[in-house]
Amino acid sequence: MKDGTEHFGKQSGRGVQELAEEIDAFNAVNKEETLKEGISYTDITPGSRNAATNNALVAADGLHPSGLMYKDWVTLLAPSVYKALSLK
Repeated sequence: MKDGTEHFGKQSGRGVQELAEEIDAFNAVNKEETLKEGISYTDITPGSRNAATNNALVAADGLHPSGLMYKDWVTLLAPSVYKALSLK
């Protein structure tokens, strides 16, 4: 999830800090519930927030992640995916 740094967030009328805090609160619950079920959790939010200063991480529509950001997410997720697949 991206925070309010991209165009949509700015247009919401809510402050970037407020949106970031709401996303952080959501992620905390999401992580807790995920781990409680024995599923790995990877937080992509810190890297997504880099889009505030790196336009290459945002698609041309100004809303969606770019291919570069998806690549970053895959890099973060890969170790957990490989571990899960090796357990099968």
